Amino acid sequence: MASPFPNRLVAGLRSSAKAFRDAFRSENNNARSGLNLNVGSGGYSIDGFTDVDIPSDWYRDQHGGSFAPYDMRKGKLPFKNNTVENIYCSHVIEHIEDIYVNRFFEDASSVLKQGGVLRVATPDAKFLWNVSSFENSYWDWRSSWFSSRGIRRQDCTQYDFMTREISTRKVRHIDRSFASLHDELDSLNFDEAMCLLIQGNEFDLSMVGNHINYWTFDKIRSMADRYFSYIVESKPNGSVSAALRGRDMDLKQPQMSLYVDLIK
Repeated sequence: MASPFPNRLVAGLRSSAKAFRDAFRSENNNARSGLNLNVGSGGYSIDGFTDVDIPSDWYRDQHGGSFAPYDMRKGKLPFKNNTVENIYCSHVIEHIEDIYVNRFFEDASSVLKQGGVLRVATPDAKFLWNVSSFENSYWDWRSSWFSSRGIRRQDCTQYDFMTREISTRKVRHIDRSFASLHDELDSLNFDEAMCLLIQGNEFDLSMVGNHINYWTFDKIRSMADRYFSYIVESKPNGSVSAALRGRDMDLKQPQMSLYVDLIK
C-alpha cells in the first residue's frame, strides 16, 4: 500500500526532526562542557555526562560496559578534587542509608569545582505523606506496580502506595509480617511514621529497586549544609546550572519528586 504522505512531506519531517535533535545536542554541548557526572544512572545516559554506577553484571548490561564504577556505600567518587562541573543524582539516595549518603555529599563537594552543582532528585517524603493522609486519586499512576504482582487496586490503601516509595520491602501485600505496621501509620505523625518505615532497612544488591530511606528538603539541607555554600529547593527542570536543565533532565516521576540543588 502506498504511503498516505507525500515523499517530500516525509523527507521534510525527517529533516526537521534531525535538525531539532542536532540543535538540542548543540545546545547541551555548549552548556555541558567539561566533566559532568550522572551518578547512579542505571540504564539512562545523558548527553555530555559520564555515567557513574555500581559495578555489577546487571549494571554492566545496562551500560554496555561503558561507565565509571562507583559504589556509594564502599568508596569515593573516582575523580580528582576540584575537577567536576556538575553532578546529577536522580532517584538514587532513597536506596541508600543515611551514613553513606552523608559521605557522598562530602565526596561530591570535594570533586566539584568551586561553584559546581550537585543536583539531587528523590521521592518527596513529606508530600507523599500529606497526599496519602486522605482518600484521593493521586496514586492511580502507581497502580500498575501492584497489579503486576497480583495485588488489586481496591485492596490497597493510600499508605500502601506511600510505603512502596519509602520502604518497599515493608509493603504488607509482599510481606504479611508488616501488616501491623500499616495499621500503626494512621496514629503516627510524619517523623514517627518515617522512622518506623525505614527502621532496620539496608541496601540489598539483589533488590536494587527497593526503596529503603526517606528524604525531605530539611533532611538533605541539615546533612549537606557543612559541605556546600548554597542549598536550594528546586523545581522540575529548574536547576541553577544550565547543564542540569534540558529536555533530557528530571524525567523520572516528577509527579512525586523533590529536587535540590547543592552549590559548592
